[in-house]
Formats: sequence, C-alpha cells, structure tokens
Amino acid sequence: PRFLFLNAIAVAKTEGQTAFITELQNMVNRYPESEMAAMAKDMLALMGQGAESQKGDLSSLQARRDINTSDTNEKDSTKVQFSTERKTSSLVLLVMNADEEKLNQLLYEVAIYNFSQFMIKDFDLKLIPAFSNDQMALQVSGFEHLDDAEWYMNRLLKNATMMQYLQSNNVQVIAITEENAKLIKTHFTIQDYLSIF
Repeated sequence: PRFLFLNAIAVAKTEGQTAFITELQNMVNRYPESEMAAMAKDMLALMGQGAESQKGDLSSLQARRDINTSDTNEKDSTKVQFSTERKTSSLVLLVMNADEEKLNQLLYEVAIYNFSQFMIKDFDLKLIPAFSNDQMALQVSGFEHLDDAEWYMNRLLKNATMMQYLQSNNVQVIAITEENAKLIKTHFTIQDYLSIF
C-alpha cells in the first residue's frame, strides 16, 4: 500500500487530480485495512469537500459573512485590539481572489504538499470566506502556537513548486492566531494586522 500511495502522489503531480483520485481509490480497494488506506480515505474526503465547495455558490457565503458583519458592527469596537500572545492556537491563511476553480486547485495543491511533506502531522484544510467581498481563503489549522504556524508558512514558501504556484496565483500567506483571525473577520482588515505584525 505504501508504494501504491507514493505512486498516487507521483500521478497527482504528472496527471492531475482525477488520476490521483483514481489511484487512491484503487489503493483503498486493494488494501482497505491498511494505515495508508485510512490516510487515502481522508484525502479523498478532503477532495470531496473541495468538489462540493466548487459546486457551491460564493454569493451565499458572502451573504452569511454580511450577516455576521452586520451583527458585530452593532457592538462597540473602540476597545478591541490585536493580541500579542503567541502561545495559543494558530492558523495559516492562504488568501486569494474568490475564483471557485482556482480555490479548489489551491486546496488540491496544499493537500498534496501536506501529505507529501508531513506524513505524521495532520493539518485541517478548510475553504472560508475571507475578509473582503472579492476574496476567500484556504485555512490551514492544527498549530498549537504561532511559532508553529510561522514555521509551516516558511517551509511552504521555501518549497519551489509551491512558491511558484502561490506567486502565479497572487496568493497571500499569513500566519495568525485564531483569536486575531476572529478580529480580522469582525473589526479589522488583513492590512491592519500586517501593519502591526
């Protein structure tokens, strides 16, 4: 099963997502009880979520965001500040224009990167409405501290393949605590956060 899994990773790089899914399903069918099959099932489920996201309506996501924003605007935001606490649950956000096809491809590229670079560590990936009308983000979670998120971000940006992909698609990569990410969604902008940190 390990060889079939590695073959699936290689196929993903050369032949794309459809062939990758086929190879993973083949491995799962042949070795359903193996450790690698469990990982492959997770990957297939993740890509299934991406496919569902692609079929979704961005306007409905934006509508939900607008409702949340209007609720929080009623609260007094004058005393709200970003936290400088680093030893708290953190995220890496990959922010880009809200193009469903490109977002689905970003999800795929980061999933392949994670599974090929971090066979032991499991990161959660989730497409979320970002912080302006024309942006969305891929959220990578599972970091206990901001230092961990920054380490992951730096490794991602040092990977030549990922760096080329991120640059060519104008993807902005940000390490941030969960607490500060909530403030960006309600009171501040990404630029506010980057100007301080």
